[in-house]
Parts: sequence; structure tokens; C-alpha cells
Amino acid sequence: MSEPPRQERLDFGDADPEAADDTPARAPRRREASPPDPSERGDRPAPVVTEDGEYFFPRPREERAIPRELRRERWLAIRNTVAWIAAVALVGAAAAALAVHSLAEATSDEVARPALGNAVDAIAEPEALIDLHFETISDAAADAAPGSGIAVPGYPVMGVSLTTEAAASGNRARMRDALVERSVSRIRADGRAALAEGGIAPPVVERLSTAGAVAVLLDGLTASAHEGWQEWRTRLVVAAALLGAAVLVLPRGFGGVLGLGAALLASGLLVAAGSLGLRLALSVGSVEGPLLDAYLRIARDLALIPLWNGIVLAAAGAALVLPAALLRAAFERSELRKPSPSAP
Repeated sequence: MSEPPRQERLDFGDADPEAADDTPARAPRRREASPPDPSERGDRPAPVVTEDGEYFFPRPREERAIPRELRRERWLAIRNTVAWIAAVALVGAAAAALAVHSLAEATSDEVARPALGNAVDAIAEPEALIDLHFETISDAAADAAPGSGIAVPGYPVMGVSLTTEAAASGNRARMRDALVERSVSRIRADGRAALAEGGIAPPVVERLSTAGAVAVLLDGLTASAHEGWQEWRTRLVVAAALLGAAVLVLPRGFGGVLGLGAALLASGLLVAAGSLGLRLALSVGSVEGPLLDAYLRIARDLALIPLWNGIVLAAAGAALVLPAALLRAAFERSELRKPSPSAP
């Protein structure tokens, strides 16, 4: 029988060497191996007893398994690191989603059409044109067939005219409202291209001029721009929701709620600060004339949308941070007050 590997070898007896040759050899005495020290049971494996009454401890393995507590600490450290990365990404994603949501809200029909109406008043001055050509419009309406359009001389929006009924009514306010409404619908569909023949659409290099500012405003409030912002809003909201779920689930205890609230608070403050800075920049901008002044006034009104949205998101984040921080502090204080297991 091959001898097993051993680390310690103890001989508990052998035949007497001085015994006579004719004396039969005595069988070796077998001794029971004494049990190992209980304090060493966790450090050494169980002893092995051989046929010769020897026992030994097997050689320990070179690589020992990682203790469960150490594995748990490493796993928690990885989770916390991933949670911090997700929280930082959530700040950017939530801020971008809120900004795009504000743009989608600003280009919606409920907000864009009144803003375009103010822009048409500043650009085309329909009321002044109606007063100037009132007799011409009335005479044309009297001779026109029902349902035909009556053009207003000098009106810069292409393809926009008065209906025969509005022109024949003699009511200048009604004529002005009808003209502005049809102009808004045309600009809402085509943007600055509706004013190309009126000399409003500038080259790209002149976007910082008065005409360029008006062109940016008109192109930004079209229905196609609104649809594009809606698509981007959906994508960013989904990304922010996934990151928010990761921030909420990965940390232990109240850390998830605290991290989610802090990320939303930071995102809301970031958007609010950016919109406030834009509004202040538009307020102190140099005014080249009444047209640019009207444009700046419209832009300042639109800048209020992301400002209020940022304040609302920051308030929601603070509503999560404050209770979570209080509960976390109370929980940690109660844990510190618990008596230790070794205490009498």
C-alpha cells in the first residue's frame, strides 16, 4: 500500500530491536490518534489515521477560498461604484430630457401659435397694412366672388390673404385676426420659407443679425420641429428612467432614494440655472430696432418654460432627499445605540 503524503508523521511503536531472533515479532501497538486542538479546527483539516497507527494532517491547499464577508464587501463596493456612475449619468440624462421636454412644450400648438402671432405682428404689421389699404381691400371684396381670397398689398407672408367674408365685413379687428391666424398656420408649416419673398430669410452667415434672429425663431416653432423634439424626449426619458432604476436599486438601505433625489435635484438646478442665464442674456442684449426687441421679448417668454420645469424637478428631488437623509440618519443612530453581542 503506497504511503499517502503527509505533513507530520508520528511513530507510536515498533518491534523491539533487542528481541531474540527466535522470538516472534510482536505486532505494532496501535494507538488512537489524539484529537486535534479544538482551537485549530478552523485552521487545519481533519487528521488522517493510517493502518500503522500513524496520523497526520493533510497539507493545506495553496489557494484558500475567499471568506464570505470579504466577498460581500467586494460586491457591495462594486455595486456602490456602479451606482455612483449611474447617478452621474442620470444627472446629464435627466437634464437633457428636461431641456428637450421644455423645447417640445415651447413648440407645441398651445405655446407656439401665440408666440408666432406676436412675431407676425412684429414682422408684418398687419394692422397698419389694413388701415393703409382699407379702401382697396373693401373695393376688391365687393367685386370678388364668394370664397375667393383678397390679397393685402405689401403683406410679407406668401400665399396668405383675406377671405371675401372677412374683407367685406368692414371690421378691421376681424380682418387683422383672420390675417394673423392664417399667417401663423402658414409659418407653422413652412417656417421662414413663408417669408422668403419678403426679404426676411437671411443667409446662414447672418444668423446673428436681426433677420437671422427672426429666422431662427420662425424655424424653431414649426410643427416639424415639435415632432423632432418629441422623439428625442421619448428616447431621453427612457434612458433617464433606466438610470434612475439603477440608482434606486443598487445601493443599500436609503442610499438608493437619496441618490435618486440628489440626481434629480442637481438636474433641475442645472436646467433652471441655464434657462435663467439665457433669460438674463436676452434681457441685456443690444436692441437694433423694434423687430429685434419683439423677438427678444418672445424668446424671454419662452425661456420661462425650462426655468419653471427646472424648479419643479429640483423641488421633486428635494422632496426625496430630505426624508431619505433624515431616515438614514435616524437608522444609523439607532444602530449605534444597539448593545454589542458580547455586552452583559
